[in-house]
Amino acid sequence: MSSIAGTLLSERGILLVQNARRATEFAVGFEITSEQAAGFEAAADADTALWGTVRALPVGSVVPSSALLPDREYARTILYNEGIRPLGVFHGLLVSPLSTPQRFVHLSTGRRLSHQDYDAEDIAVMRTMLPHLVMALRVKGDGRDASAARLGIATTTVRAHLSHIFEKTGVRRQAELVRLLMQAER
Repeated sequence: MSSIAGTLLSERGILLVQNARRATEFAVGFEITSEQAAGFEAAADADTALWGTVRALPVGSVVPSSALLPDREYARTILYNEGIRPLGVFHGLLVSPLSTPQRFVHLSTGRRLSHQDYDAEDIAVMRTMLPHLVMALRVKGDGRDASAARLGIATTTVRAHLSHIFEKTGVRRQAELVRLLMQAER
């Protein structure tokens, strides 16, 4: 999460995974306390209109929050006032990396109001990282061959995606990546 936020010059970020009942399975934050992550989750649940719009984004979408609602309207939402504003950010970049009937994954990064909103270059950068993030979310830890078979792709493709993830996170083995992800959850 920190490498994604750092690449986009974001001050905060959260990766939220919800099950079919909209219950949070886990959340990984960047520069967010567990209380702030819980506040974001609660606000997302409370703001059914805006969160419904976020959940309806097509998989693969990379959208600045300003594209969903005008700033004045966004600033009046429950999600902003109770979940985002306490994080000290205003401008958001929303990413929909994965959505299945069983699971919804949402990634948000944020910048302070005093900083520039996300622009086309930021969106392009996130779009280049997105396929690797999606692959990381879909590889369940049951091995490259099983993951490739489940996804309907070649094992070499899984290996290539993992190599890109390793390169971007600075790790060299899957065990190091797992350790890095476990540390990020704390």
